[in-house]
Amino acid sequence: MSDSFLVLDAGDVQVALEAAQVEEIADPPAGRPLPRAPRHLVGLASVRGRPLPLVDLACLVQLPEASSPPARLVVLRHGEARTGLLVSRVRGVVASERRPVTACVGSALRALAAGEIDTPAGIAIELDAGLLVEAARAL
Repeated sequence: MSDSFLVLDAGDVQVALEAAQVEEIADPPAGRPLPRAPRHLVGLASVRGRPLPLVDLACLVQLPEASSPPARLVVLRHGEARTGLLVSRVRGVVASERRPVTACVGSALRALAAGEIDTPAGIAIELDAGLLVEAARAL
């Protein structure tokens, strides 16, 4: 049985999220920097009247820095927690079957991986929303 996934780029790596856990996609808002926050937590913004932590996804999963700054905001919801992921590109939604990770990926990315899926542009690493939100909020 196939599931729906939102495929996006974190730096130059293709990743995916369960589409049902994505609340919205938008242009990145201006955020307020947080003193002494970890590098991946780039700030806090108000989105739809609610505070939203802004997380550079490529930095969080320790990918090489992209040649351009994050271009899109993906609001991920897991339970009551919302996290704003700053990503390089949103590719779209695909239907695919999840399978265990076989791709060669770094340990930080593998620690957040739920599996991998096939997309028209190749393999994408599916990120576990719960683990991602937990890692993004870790200080």
